[in-house]
Amino acid sequence: MKNIIVAEDDHLIRELITKQFQTLKLFDDYKIFEFDNGKDAFEKVKEVTVELLVTDLKMPEMEGNELIGNIVQSGTTMPRNIIVVSGYLPPEHKVNLDNVYFLSKPFSLEEFSGIVLKCLGDDS
Repeated sequence: MKNIIVAEDDHLIRELITKQFQTLKLFDDYKIFEFDNGKDAFEKVKEVTVELLVTDLKMPEMEGNELIGNIVQSGTTMPRNIIVVSGYLPPEHKVNLDNVYFLSKPFSLEEFSGIVLKCLGDDS
């Protein structure tokens, strides 16, 4: 079974994201791990191979950008794709990693689903 990690401190948004994975019928093929901070998400990334990481930027204990930076610096296998969801994204946010997608809050479920399906490709 493949793994998806959701790191989002707002429990309502985290629940909405997880329910959308259910709507997309991903629960049969993917194990979904939910965390309310980047620190716990990072610990799980070190334990399992991750197909998709969905992370907020502003979180307690470890923010999303720090989470991604720690994954890169630790030598841990990078998630195949990363979706950064945040209300704090500058309009021209740039990143030097392949397969990183940015989604500004508030976002539509259709927009989120489109990115998820693109990230998971034929695996979903």
